[in-house]
Amino acid sequence: MQQAIGQRWKLREEFKDAMVRRLMQIVANPKSTNREITSASRALIAAEAQNQTDEHEIERTESADESRNRFLEVANRL
Repeated sequence: MQQAIGQRWKLREEFKDAMVRRLMQIVANPKSTNREITSASRALIAAEAQNQTDEHEIERTESADESRNRFLEVANRL
């Protein structure tokens, strides 16, 4: 799962949701070993980090688009 996240494999949303649910079950299960909990936790953290990176990239792109549009508006007025 970490490989899929790290390499940004294209997965259908239902598979992503199922993966996250399963990882959370492993972390919450008192019968899970420390190794299983650690691995699942790392995968969840990697997924969250990737989501944050994607969100920041979208924000940067939107901000750049807004700046470009404002510049063009000012240029058109001149």
